[in-house]
Amino acid sequence: MELREDWHKTFDLNTELGKGDPFAAAVRWSRMPMVFADPRQVDTPIVYANAAFCKLTGYELDEIVGRNCRFLQGPETDPETIKLIRTALADRRSIGVDVLNYRKDGSSYWNALFISPVVNEQGDLLYFFSSQFDATERLIQARIVEDRKRHLENEVGLRTRDLESTLINLEAALNEKTLLIHEIDHRVKNNLQTISTLIALQARTVSDPGTHAVLKSLQDRVDALGAVHRRLYKSGSALTFDLSELVRELVPEIVKGHARGRIEIVSDLQPVVLDGKSATPISLIINELVTNAVRHAWTEGEAGTLWIRTEHRSREAILSIIDNGAGLPAQFMTRPMSGLKLTSALVRQLRGTLKWSETNQGTAVEVGVPFR
Repeated sequence: MELREDWHKTFDLNTELGKGDPFAAAVRWSRMPMVFADPRQVDTPIVYANAAFCKLTGYELDEIVGRNCRFLQGPETDPETIKLIRTALADRRSIGVDVLNYRKDGSSYWNALFISPVVNEQGDLLYFFSSQFDATERLIQARIVEDRKRHLENEVGLRTRDLESTLINLEAALNEKTLLIHEIDHRVKNNLQTISTLIALQARTVSDPGTHAVLKSLQDRVDALGAVHRRLYKSGSALTFDLSELVRELVPEIVKGHARGRIEIVSDLQPVVLDGKSATPISLIINELVTNAVRHAWTEGEAGTLWIRTEHRSREAILSIIDNGAGLPAQFMTRPMSGLKLTSALVRQLRGTLKWSETNQGTAVEVGVPFR
């Protein structure tokens, strides 16, 4: 059968089953709903709809042809979407939108609508061609995703607000705890100062040298504890402390109170922040080690040098005290209330390490305190 030479230009869409007209046949048998409307007629009526369009809408062909496409609109059709379509048609430009349409039985569906003008070689507008498909499921799934997203965003917002509220409450509780500990430290500091004064007064009333020495040693330890609480009170936080600052405050006072000659202090103090719970035993350790060095490393009137160092090393805070004196006497560890025995007990309390070494120039002591 010979094809018509003008098949691609023909407007005869009524050729039986598209015989001799490939264009008409393609439109007729496409599974995509398609419609042609004629803007040259009053109200731009539909002049052709294929079988897929009839199946989508539920209307027969003779119920469609001659009517404007607006008959598919219904009570829930968005007026703004219709306005967009009308504007595009008036401007003779293509448009693609999702619009809510209604079938013959009254059921609604989301129509993924695409409209494009058809013009001839002279630029005259001949038809509006429309292709469409049922996008209901796609839009439903999109809305489900959007609803889930919105729900998750709301949940995240609620959880975030709950978390912020919890953090605020925790911060308030922490501040309250810090203030309470701060006040306790202040009171302990004052009480220790009072105890130190009482011990000093008692020491003045005794004539026995041994008793006087014991009282003086006890006062030194109380003063060391007082220095700790003074440092915590000054720092504004009782939860942590800087070991280097504690050493910087304690050592000069200890040397000044016990030196029997001119002792030079050489410091190499790196900031080392530790748990506030460690402050008390560490202050006593510093007091014992420095006191022992000053009392026993040098003879009466002898000058000397004391090296103090704080540093990080692996997972430990390291305190090193080195003197260039004569070293500890052999019988020192056997003395009652030996500072070395007390130091060893305090280091065990901290689960730390204690290393002693005698050198040709004096004694070196290293204390390691693990970070918690």
